[in-house]
Amino acid sequence: IMVTHPVTEEKAAMKSTNLIRTVRALVWRDLGCALRNPTVLVCIAAALGFCWLFGSLNTAKDEFFAPFRGLIIVLAAVLPTLEVGGVVTLFVMSHEHSCGAYSVMMRSGATIGTIVAGKVIAGCLLAVVFSFPCFALAGFAPAALPALGAVTAVGCLPLLMLFCGCGLLSNDQMRSNFWAWPLTLAGVLPFVSTLDPAMGAATLISPAGFLTGAATWVL
Repeated sequence: IMVTHPVTEEKAAMKSTNLIRTVRALVWRDLGCALRNPTVLVCIAAALGFCWLFGSLNTAKDEFFAPFRGLIIVLAAVLPTLEVGGVVTLFVMSHEHSCGAYSVMMRSGATIGTIVAGKVIAGCLLAVVFSFPCFALAGFAPAALPALGAVTAVGCLPLLMLFCGCGLLSNDQMRSNFWAWPLTLAGVLPFVSTLDPAMGAATLISPAGFLTGAATWVL
């Protein structure tokens, strides 16, 4: 016979509610901090600028530029996650680590788990939001943008989790160059297969594999 305990269930419900509130507060905090961070703003501008620059090649009538289409798809697919979400989850995390912000947040009721969850959600939201102008500037049809946004929302998560782990390991922002290498490799590997189809396996072993593969399929 299973006996229910109203007090226990009430405590569990209250704990779940507090967890949701904590994560929500951290997400709003991370979004606000990210959009005031000069590094994040520069990276957003760089992602949009690169997509606009290569978009002129994508829409060119000259057949000479046709082979660059695959390269442009990968560029537009990975830049919002690497340049926007990756900065929030790696460099901003390492900066907060060095400033002792985590200990302050944990005294307010947060945990490492909720801090990471807030960073991943904030990074995902920013990556999805900026994926729309990136793909549009890269010269792809507006009708494909909703599907590409959905692909970004799912495909960016493995990358953001990887970058969060690197952000936790890095002691401060200026010493995070070593931990930026996983970010660099994750971004470079999908480009290798566009240069030589025989190197397609490089995309499969990258955490960006689903992101670039699904974006290519959609387009």
